[in-house]
Amino acid sequence: MNIELSRIVDALPALIWTVLPDGRAEFVNCRWREYTGVSTALGDEWRAAIHPDDRKRLDETDWSLDIDAEVGEHEARLRRSDGQYRWFLLRISRLLDDAGRVGQLCVIACDADERGKQEGLAGPDGRLRRFVEGLPTQMIFLTPAGELEYVNREVLDYYGKSLEELKDWATSDVIHREDLPREFARLQRTLAYGEPYDSHNRMRRGDGVYRWFRSRMLPSRDAHGNIVRYCSVQTDVHELKQAETLLTGEVQLLEMVARGRPLTQILDALCRLVEKLADQCVCSVVLVDTDGSDLRVGVDPEPPSSEFTSKSSMPILSSRDEVLGFLSIHYRKGASCLSGERELIDRFAKIAGISIERAQADAALRASETALKRAHMQLIEAQRISQTGSFTWDVHADEHIWSDEIYRIFNFEPGMPVNLPMIQAAIHPEDMPAIEAVIGRAAEGSDFDVVFRIRTSTGAIKHAHVAGHRSDQFAGRLVFVGALRDITERKIADEALHKARSELTQLARVMSLGALTASIAHEVNQPLAGIMTNASTCLSMLAADPPNVEGARITTQRTLRDGNRASAVIKQLRALFARKQPAMHAVDLNDAAREVLTLLASELHRGRVRLRTSLDGGLPLLRGDRVQLQQVILNLIVNAIDAMREVDDRPRDLLVATSLVEGNAVSMSVSDSGVGLGIEHPEKLFDAFYTTKAHGMGVGLSISRSIVESHQGRIWASDNQQHGATFTFTIPRELPREHN
Repeated sequence: MNIELSRIVDALPALIWTVLPDGRAEFVNCRWREYTGVSTALGDEWRAAIHPDDRKRLDETDWSLDIDAEVGEHEARLRRSDGQYRWFLLRISRLLDDAGRVGQLCVIACDADERGKQEGLAGPDGRLRRFVEGLPTQMIFLTPAGELEYVNREVLDYYGKSLEELKDWATSDVIHREDLPREFARLQRTLAYGEPYDSHNRMRRGDGVYRWFRSRMLPSRDAHGNIVRYCSVQTDVHELKQAETLLTGEVQLLEMVARGRPLTQILDALCRLVEKLADQCVCSVVLVDTDGSDLRVGVDPEPPSSEFTSKSSMPILSSRDEVLGFLSIHYRKGASCLSGERELIDRFAKIAGISIERAQADAALRASETALKRAHMQLIEAQRISQTGSFTWDVHADEHIWSDEIYRIFNFEPGMPVNLPMIQAAIHPEDMPAIEAVIGRAAEGSDFDVVFRIRTSTGAIKHAHVAGHRSDQFAGRLVFVGALRDITERKIADEALHKARSELTQLARVMSLGALTASIAHEVNQPLAGIMTNASTCLSMLAADPPNVEGARITTQRTLRDGNRASAVIKQLRALFARKQPAMHAVDLNDAAREVLTLLASELHRGRVRLRTSLDGGLPLLRGDRVQLQQVILNLIVNAIDAMREVDDRPRDLLVATSLVEGNAVSMSVSDSGVGLGIEHPEKLFDAFYTTKAHGMGVGLSISRSIVESHQGRIWASDNQQHGATFTFTIPRELPREHN
């Protein structure tokens, strides 16, 4: 190369060298030597100035001198004299000789950063700039002071703004107003401390729609560690953010549903989530009443009509496709439902349906629980009042579940575990045989019903009645359910009643004594008069000459007969009016009736009563108190005689009849032809102190009813079809064990 050309090449603002076909340098200009600090770089020495990573690529370059071969441009880092590498753009061209042939290749290296400045493009070097421009993501470069320096084409296209317009991002609507304070504060911390940061923000697209972006900012430092710029990469994560928000929101909503939060809170949270995911809208919910007759507000933000113009609604359906309400979306002016938002709203409508159904189910459950608690409290109160407790007994496992009332009856600590030995220890020793028999029958699966006594820890004696029935609800297990009742007060009352009944019976007998005096005197006087007459006749026969011994013997026999007759009358009267406790024995109701009729024979005669009897000869014996039953018969017959005393226009008929009824009870009826009952409600005749007689006390029929009922029987009265009335009572052949 001639001297003049060499001076020109040295003056050019570029690093220039020529390369022979074998890749050896034949010439390097002055600027190349100044930059690299190498005085000579001929031959292969020039390669030492190339970065090792880029040297390999250059070694693969076709340095062919073929005029048709492609050469073009290459980028490589060249080492500066201070050891720092800088990017250069290597432009390769061919040098032709006088014959027009390619003799050498000329390499011109231009500083890419300086080139960018010359072209008015501040920021990264040309190679990086071209790389950034081709990325399908937003790249933003800021100065160390935080000023916007450079953005790639992806940023300009998304925001629809120029670089100058984007520099006002802190005061414009580029970042969502809710995210801007947080983003600005993070940027200030990064600028202050040089720390990288990672955040999520909503960025406004050119059409006004906000989308979620992930912004990651890193500082770029020089060889001395100084920050020369900040690089921010912004990636569109809208779908991912929506999915995360949706998933998180759905989980929170379902948690609220599972925890039984109020429906209004759940629906309000749902509406806020819809508004967060579907921008430019306000959400509300309208509910349908359970009977489907009316609508009511569930959640209503009441959007201003001037700001929200369009509205769309979606029905909220139950699992049975019943309309529970409507999810309504109110859009701002110029906004509309996007394709993805419709799917989101549909999902939230389903969640709303689940929430409403759960709320309705919870309300029904709470109402049921309230009713159940009320019923339980009523049951406890009823058990306390009735002194009756319920139990469940697993025989083989010896497990006992008692209500509180049974614990009270046994005087056990409420809720304490109970087993059979504990129960047996509390039972009166005299009743243990009956209880052991019950346990034995229960072990075989038989129901039980028994009365026994309990001896509590305080020494008190209680009477209890227990009944159990085997349950079919426990397959393969012998479980009884039943009830136990404290009948101590009833036992005491029964004893008092028996005593009072005995006293009233005695009173009634004494009262009846005046009415029977004439009959008694007649019955006794007749045998006494016969005795006196027979005695006088006997003496006369013995005093005759000769004595009439045979006549005296016959007269004496008549005397003994009359004496026995008088004795029998006195014996019956003593038994009738004696103050004795009821004694249960086998009783022939026909014989008892005949004895009473014999006793009242004179009274019947004096009252001009025509007696008829219809006593069933096949009547079985019954178990009862003979004297008490005769008192009932006596009272009914005497009342019948009294009812006919004023009857003169018809016969005074009295019918006493017995019969077998219902196969297990005997019945007796006393019918008269008197004046009849004369009242609308015949059952009042058996009330204490109620009477239709002018001089009656009203205790006779009341006592009679008590006697019949103590024998588990029934007594009643009715008018006859023509004249008079009929009084009837029935008594079972065998009394229950408790009354034996």
